[in-house]
Amino acid sequence: MNNEIKITSDLNISFCDLMKQVDISHEFTLKDVLRAAVSSTEIPIEIMQEIVQCRYIKDFYEELLSKPFQDEGDVEYLELYYLVDISKDKNSSSGFSSSSQWSFHGVGKLGVNSEPENRPMTPEELASFRESYAIELSPMYNLSDYKVNIRDEIMIVNWEEKDHSKQIQKVKFQPSITLIEVLYWVIWELSFFGDPKTRDEENAELKKRVEEIDEAKKNGTLDQITIPWETVKSNLESKFGAINFNNNDENDEIT
Repeated sequence: MNNEIKITSDLNISFCDLMKQVDISHEFTLKDVLRAAVSSTEIPIEIMQEIVQCRYIKDFYEELLSKPFQDEGDVEYLELYYLVDISKDKNSSSGFSSSSQWSFHGVGKLGVNSEPENRPMTPEELASFRESYAIELSPMYNLSDYKVNIRDEIMIVNWEEKDHSKQIQKVKFQPSITLIEVLYWVIWELSFFGDPKTRDEENAELKKRVEEIDEAKKNGTLDQITIPWETVKSNLESKFGAINFNNNDENDEIT
């Protein structure tokens, strides 16, 4: 019995296909993935919505078809990658626990750094660099024809590692992925903010806030619309007690 499946532009999946491993040597696009989710003659759309835990898959596919593909030039392809997250766990015998999942994002063109002023690189570093792009706020017609790759590395994130440069490790390995995993994790990322209408409202609100911050920086009123770090720290400590904020460096990011 063939346990592999190709994601094609005319794929008609059955229930038993969901657990088959995807043939990653065969190229496919985001349009192919979404079409497979909504076009099955065996799996009713209502059932597929329950399987992938998203009520909006038909809305996303209709948005994808509503306009021609509009390549904005920054992204070269889309990518699913396997992520392992390690953290402390006092209830574990080893003192640590881990969680793992597939993640989905856009990948930029080789050797292009969109923020050279914030992320300076040597020529050697730039030569192998690719930008990562969040895609959950993008309309589907801006993503539809991008190829979907399965990354040939496993990403291991250890938040307990004190050396920030060693927190993320990459293990060269090509993981297999089933059809249901592709459908679930792609749609999970695309629906992060809800349906297309809710997503666009969230996007507009975020852009408005960025514009307000940029304007406040120009006229010197940034402290009127943001909360100073010392105030945030004081409020947290009054509620939770003394906290170690990465050596109390006020420029550190709280994650």
